[in-house]
Amino acid sequence: MCFNIGDSVIVNIKYEHGGAFNRKVKIDFSVNTNPLGPAPQVIKKIRETAECAGKYPEYESLKLAGAIADREGAHGETIVVGNGASELISALFWAYAPQKVLLVSPGFYGYERAAISSGCEIKRYYTLEDNGFEVGDDFTDYIDGDVDMIFITNPGNPSGRLVRKELIEKICKKADEYGCVVVLDECFFDFTDEAAGAVRALRLKAFTKYQALAGIRLGYLICPDKEAADLIKAVLPEWNVSAIAQAAGEKALECEAYYEKSKTLIRDEKEYLKREMQNLGIRCFESDVNFMLFRSVIEDLKERLLEYGIMIRDCSNFEGLNKGYYRISIKKHDENRCLIESLKEIYGKNKK
Repeated sequence: MCFNIGDSVIVNIKYEHGGAFNRKVKIDFSVNTNPLGPAPQVIKKIRETAECAGKYPEYESLKLAGAIADREGAHGETIVVGNGASELISALFWAYAPQKVLLVSPGFYGYERAAISSGCEIKRYYTLEDNGFEVGDDFTDYIDGDVDMIFITNPGNPSGRLVRKELIEKICKKADEYGCVVVLDECFFDFTDEAAGAVRALRLKAFTKYQALAGIRLGYLICPDKEAADLIKAVLPEWNVSAIAQAAGEKALECEAYYEKSKTLIRDEKEYLKREMQNLGIRCFESDVNFMLFRSVIEDLKERLLEYGIMIRDCSNFEGLNKGYYRISIKKHDENRCLIESLKEIYGKNKK
């Protein structure tokens, strides 16, 4: 992918993500959505709303914003609804026009992509394998007058680790001293049992992961005040969220009990996967969510698993990682068992 920055600089970056677009893939562990899938009531609502495709959607998704505000304990006027989290990440760069952004690496590439496309310089904080790729207390040392925006993924991706609440409070406090905007990407936060802290930050969430609505494209920002929300809304396209997406989001918020069941499944299956993989000599990193980062001595493991119809996420294109790092989502037991049996065969052949 090429970006023109200024008058003469062209940056070439290859962005990759999970997702099976290969018909030979039978089980896709590369995308980390809820293993239960969308609630049946949501699918029904999508079908019903499709009959109204000839009508314009509600302009600013006000009804959905109100439902989100009720769930999040916020005010409706502070909610900004977008066409997925990706649109809102770009909107943040358009709205605030930061000159330098502080990113955690390894981390989600979407922030980097939006930064480069807007001509924003990147400053990096690298997490360490010996510390389980957790954000450490020294992160605050990277906040100074030279940085005007910070992105923190909580829980992290691909690490899956929560950032300690007291550390987030310290980060937000120091950022406020310098007039720096803090964005907390909480797209996986609902998989945890943590309560969101009361900090002055922009909180980014989506219906992609927890509600398993990746194809609908629906995300939202919880802003600290109406002024911030209005600033971001001003740079978004008109009718940016479809009627189908709005209806699906409203219905999904009514199905919390359905999605909540996934937490028990994920906890039990994650322990099963970790135990079986460690028995094969695979290093698995601790995770607080529905996916797990691991390191393998087999550097072409993704390609070899594809022979079994299984796709995993190769993390070597994450800044700060290299060949041998992979990420898998936590799925239902039959699918997880299939992965383990395939790994046993591959590792058995590798020893010969």
